[in-house]
Amino acid sequence: MKKYMFLALVLIMAFASVMAVSANETLKIGLCQPITGSMAMSGLYSTHGVQLAIDQINEAGGLQVGDKTYDLELLIEDNEGKPDITINAVSKLISDGVVAIVGTNSSSTSMAGGPIATSEKVVMVSTTGTNPDVTQVGGEYMFRSCWIDSYQGYLAAKLAYETLGKRRAAILYNNADDYSTGIMDFFVKSFEEMGGETFVQAYAGAEIKDFKAQITAFKDWEPDVIFIEAQAAELPLPTQQIRELGMDTQIVGAASWDNELLTQLTPKEDLEGIIYVTTFCADSDEPKAKEFVEAYKAKWDGELPMNQATMSYNAMRIIAQALQDCGKVDDPEAFRDAMAAVNMELPNGHFEYDENRDPQISGVLMTFRDGVGVYYGEIGN
Repeated sequence: MKKYMFLALVLIMAFASVMAVSANETLKIGLCQPITGSMAMSGLYSTHGVQLAIDQINEAGGLQVGDKTYDLELLIEDNEGKPDITINAVSKLISDGVVAIVGTNSSSTSMAGGPIATSEKVVMVSTTGTNPDVTQVGGEYMFRSCWIDSYQGYLAAKLAYETLGKRRAAILYNNADDYSTGIMDFFVKSFEEMGGETFVQAYAGAEIKDFKAQITAFKDWEPDVIFIEAQAAELPLPTQQIRELGMDTQIVGAASWDNELLTQLTPKEDLEGIIYVTTFCADSDEPKAKEFVEAYKAKWDGELPMNQATMSYNAMRIIAQALQDCGKVDDPEAFRDAMAAVNMELPNGHFEYDENRDPQISGVLMTFRDGVGVYYGEIGN
């Protein structure tokens, strides 16, 4: 008899547990990132960042919006890093009923997906689409969690000119990529306004594997610093070829260098001493940053959160905060307004939007030491 009473009690507790788990309604969150293709590592980091934020919210009992509590469910669509596929991926997520979309990781794909999201009144938050046109082309429902190219390019120029004392900057960029083109323009403008000289060389697309012509032109011009900024998968080859052709010139970059792909594909001796500007340092002593890093490492087997993971985590936290502030899940205009008014603390500091739905974020400097990106210093206005 006791045995059956015990089994009955177990069944009752299990039923109660199931009922407790299913008591909350579900809100669907979309993720549109490159899960396959040359930028798949970026998509992996983004997935890790968003999933951590969602798991933290669900494990804390769910997201309280108005008088209801919701569990969050992540729906993922692979855009392969391509604008045309992004349009279909965003449309698919919207048809599946997501309340908001995290993504994408690049400016060109963000500008492809943003107008679709705005036409359907679905909030979309680009994680690392830094071209200033992303929010303008994307429309009033397009936001981002990262800084913009004008500020990133300015900080990279300031790093080269003021921090390092360089005066002749050679620039290599991908003229087939909105991100690379945009940040090149802002770096050149800022560096020249500071008093420096620039020499620009382009390559046409991510498929290019030989940069010897551009590097030879650099050697003839004799720069004291080289600025390279493109998608992370494109950085290892020119870096190696610069060293192979005998140039030991200081290389500087921006946030794309904050990616484990560089350490996997580039000999550590070629990375040594490269300095780049990014938005977050995993070695930060700030309590909120340390809490985030510890949680991220615990969930993802010791992996350190780099820029893409941090911006994706932030994007999900911004969406969650705006939904709570709005108090509704079925009023897209109110949700959009709540997004624009977000004012909160995130792992990389204070966050709020300007009138263009662009955040103002301080920068940190990182450098490669023995194949690993480590803290170098702070940088700002």
